[in-house]
Amino acid sequence: NSDHRYIMFDVTTGPKKDPKEIRLVKNTDWEKFDEILSNNNLLNNYTINTAEDIDMHTAYLNSAITEAFEQSCPITYISSAIKKPPWLTPEIQQAQKVVRRKLLRVRKYKNPRARKELKDCNTEYNKLLDKTRRTAWRKFCQETETVKQSARMNHILKNCDDPKVKLEAVYTSSGALTSSAKETLDVMADVHFKQNTTNNPQPPDTPYEIQPDLVGKIYERDRMDRAIETFDP
Repeated sequence: NSDHRYIMFDVTTGPKKDPKEIRLVKNTDWEKFDEILSNNNLLNNYTINTAEDIDMHTAYLNSAITEAFEQSCPITYISSAIKKPPWLTPEIQQAQKVVRRKLLRVRKYKNPRARKELKDCNTEYNKLLDKTRRTAWRKFCQETETVKQSARMNHILKNCDDPKVKLEAVYTSSGALTSSAKETLDVMADVHFKQNTTNNPQPPDTPYEIQPDLVGKIYERDRMDRAIETFDP
């Protein structure tokens, strides 16, 4: 068995997806929307005598509203490469919808009961959000294997809002934080290499015999160059 760390490769295949086209209601020019509907002759001059006339003019109205909206609201392109944050789980999305409904209810009725329900709902949502974010971050750290992911985590820690926070302390088994780099290394070694730590490490009785042919084959120059070229910058 090799004692080298695995080199992970991520090969993306398949056709490139085009950006998604959507229309955001908040970008709508409502003055233009009203003007287009006001100038539509089919909506201004009509008579209804039969049930067929109702169906026909309903279709005209739906078509006119759709056309006015498309002309008043520009298309927004969303890249297919953008991924949702790992903490945006179905439970979080459902909780966001509930908070939104409570907010609309407060705006509509404006009574103390609706405000209290919104406050309680916000409190529960924030608790769930904090828990989900911690879980997602812990999972990301546990699954960090590639150089790219490690660099991303290092960048996040470097841009921490609190300059006093440094990546040099961990929790001991008693729940206290380590106070020095040496203590941190001792704790990490005890956690990850419980069966292999010793205060007085001794060299093996019979060292492995070096085989020049095998060493030359493993560390062949062309082979090393090809391996280095696959690394992320």
